[in-house]
Amino acid sequence: MPPADIQSPTACDDTVSSGMQEVLDTLHQPFLVLAADLRVVAASPAFHRVFGLAPDAVAGRSLFALGDGEWEIPALRVLLETLVRERDRVEGYEVEQEHPGGTRALSCNVRALPAEGGRAAGYLVAIEDVTARRVASRPAPPQEEPAARIVTDRSSDLVLLYDGDGTLRYASESAASILGFTPAELLETGTEELLHPGDADEYHAFFRDALEGGVSQGLAYRVRNRAGETIWLGCTARPVRDDAGAIVQVQLVGRDVTQRKRSEEALRWLSRQVRMILNSAGEGIFGLDQGGSVSFINPVALRMLGRQGEEVVGRPYHELFDLCREDGSALPPEECAIRLTLRDGAPRSVHEEMFGRADGTRFPADYTVTPALDGGRIVGAVVTFRDATGRREAESNLRRAEWLAGIGQTALAVRHEINNPLTSMLADAALLEMAGNTPEEEREMVASIIRQARRIRDVVQRLGERKDSPSLRQVGTSRMLDLSESE
Repeated sequence: MPPADIQSPTACDDTVSSGMQEVLDTLHQPFLVLAADLRVVAASPAFHRVFGLAPDAVAGRSLFALGDGEWEIPALRVLLETLVRERDRVEGYEVEQEHPGGTRALSCNVRALPAEGGRAAGYLVAIEDVTARRVASRPAPPQEEPAARIVTDRSSDLVLLYDGDGTLRYASESAASILGFTPAELLETGTEELLHPGDADEYHAFFRDALEGGVSQGLAYRVRNRAGETIWLGCTARPVRDDAGAIVQVQLVGRDVTQRKRSEEALRWLSRQVRMILNSAGEGIFGLDQGGSVSFINPVALRMLGRQGEEVVGRPYHELFDLCREDGSALPPEECAIRLTLRDGAPRSVHEEMFGRADGTRFPADYTVTPALDGGRIVGAVVTFRDATGRREAESNLRRAEWLAGIGQTALAVRHEINNPLTSMLADAALLEMAGNTPEEEREMVASIIRQARRIRDVVQRLGERKDSPSLRQVGTSRMLDLSESE
């Protein structure tokens, strides 16, 4: 049976975290995660096993280039390059693949991974080999019925045949392994009471579509097995017609997809956690693919840059953020930390580089670039940044406060260094005015006045010295002139 409704997580980038890869490793069916350009980002082990492809021959390559060309299927190109881009989700799409062993019938379910701006960030693709089921479900002439019944009964899929009024007419032997009921028990009681109430309406609409000749679509719904446990069945339906072409019955082919549904829920949970982290972060965060195009961006980053998500995702970062030096000059590519990290995979931190806003203004930003690696291969990068304007203003205010403190300290020193010699000069001058001084005393008073005047001159001279003068000294957290007398 083709895998049913693929519930994909919201993509934040085209990389797959180790947690998501662990989820893929639990899947028992072939499953691919494709980038927007249809390169294989990750694959479940079942994909490698079923199609005989080694992991290193798959990761990073275009889906159509896998193997020896057997994946170059025109119908598959139509599905991935046209249909899913128009509808976002396509289910039960069957293609034929030619391979050395013959022809396979493959059923594909594809879901686009949404990104900001409505552009698909990638695709989830579930693939199933339905060759045996196609043979089993093919209408056979009456004389071939026993052989068809043998094929159906030995199939691992659950095959159910209903009349138009919903009466169960046939159940394959696999009912015992999937539901715990023998075919005879199901024929006696029917399957209606096994339906989960929450899925009954969707199931009945699904059945009616098939009865009216609608295109077979995949549906995953819950049922109760013999042990009373709730399991998920993934089913497809097809109408069965009589010789006149009238629809007389509906055939359902199903498989237990409980494990897959649990894996999808785990993927959704991981995606929600990543989205919550991005949306609650106080810093701007954006992701880049290997080519430097933005794959995701959080709301804080959009606010700081003055942009909307739809105009950012999918565009090259250097066209959006207008990185430049602090003096406004252009930043050469060889000096761009983001470009260098995308090239060599080394993390980098940058202090006060200018980011451009949508309105043409710029702001200083401190940012860190961390490479995104997949098996040692660089697949992109994540940039975390913050507006450094507030920090720069705080540092400027701190420097001004220190400067004012230094001025205050210098003023005190000037007062001390000038007042002392000035007081001595005035005292000597007053003595000179007094009569009765000997010539020797007067000479000593004049010499003292000259000495104190020179001391004042030296203090004034040191006040005029430049900031790189050796007379500058640290006083606490301030730098001020050393106005004390040199020895």
